[in-house]
Amino acid sequence: TELLDLEAGLSEAKAKKSTDANYGRVDKAACWMLLSRLYLNAEVYTGTAQWGKAAEYAQKVMNSSYKLHTAGKNGWSAYQMLFMGDNGESDAAYECVFPILQDGLTTTSWGTSLFLMASTYDADMHSNPNDAVATNGTDQNWGGNKARPDLIKKFFPNGNAPQVNAYNMAEAAGDDRALFDGVGRESIENSKGYLGDFKDGYAVAKFVNFKSDGSAGHDATFPDMDFFFFRVAEAYLTYAEATARANGGTMTPEGVQAINDLRTRANAATKAGYSMNDILDEWSREFYFEGRRRVDLIRHGKFGGNNDYNWQWKGGVKEGRNIDATKNIFAIPAAQVKGAIIQNPGY
Repeated sequence: TELLDLEAGLSEAKAKKSTDANYGRVDKAACWMLLSRLYLNAEVYTGTAQWGKAAEYAQKVMNSSYKLHTAGKNGWSAYQMLFMGDNGESDAAYECVFPILQDGLTTTSWGTSLFLMASTYDADMHSNPNDAVATNGTDQNWGGNKARPDLIKKFFPNGNAPQVNAYNMAEAAGDDRALFDGVGRESIENSKGYLGDFKDGYAVAKFVNFKSDGSAGHDATFPDMDFFFFRVAEAYLTYAEATARANGGTMTPEGVQAINDLRTRANAATKAGYSMNDILDEWSREFYFEGRRRVDLIRHGKFGGNNDYNWQWKGGVKEGRNIDATKNIFAIPAAQVKGAIIQNPGY
């Protein structure tokens, strides 16, 4: 209700770069994107599906001046340019409906973009096709968060991901979104699943502070990469899934085209049709490490409860196991459980 009420008062949907007025401020397209996200998950939230409205508001974003970024530059793919130090200055900015602004001099923080870069890199990772130096474009590499084997298998279903650097990995996968580093790492076939060993398994090289024009960042430590909180690709996948669900689980021609547009941008092979599981996999390929996987799994019935979808260490065991359906809802912080507020089931 609040989003529908405030829509009329927002500025018109207009794609912007950092050099344009109001870059970083929400406009009507941001409102449409959030509405489409709420409507896509409405059945989980309220028990009543809203597939038609999810598709309607996603299509509003798709028809606006915000567009998929499709042209690479100087050896960087179009997809990689969404996660680089000049993503607010290059044409990649036109895909971003709502950025969290970052600048190495004025928004110094150990979180946000720096966390995404430093926590996923160690000092051995080489992700710049134009420079032999091993770095993410900052002087920080903490060697913390890495990929589960299950994520790598979204791109290499036969478990045959090569032990190469990120830009060669994408080529081997036939998908520009496969931005993983395998050099000197234990392959996913032989991984022991050790959480404490950053070399055991492949690393995510998605976020960098390099700039597509070859210029240097504003600071050696803190990055300039804006975090694209809402981007147009979400509208494409929302539209594809919502129209399929409204059609009894069968993709519409327009929905197929929406997914194929994303796969074409990634130089990945297109298909004539996609199942609901295929759509869920496409959410993973497009948005891994962007903070939305849990919501997508719950919507598809693949998180808590008795289902056929496990991953390494789900439920606290290496091979994965089902977890209680009550885990589809977070616990209420203990300090807030008082009076009329009672704890959610299962906690």
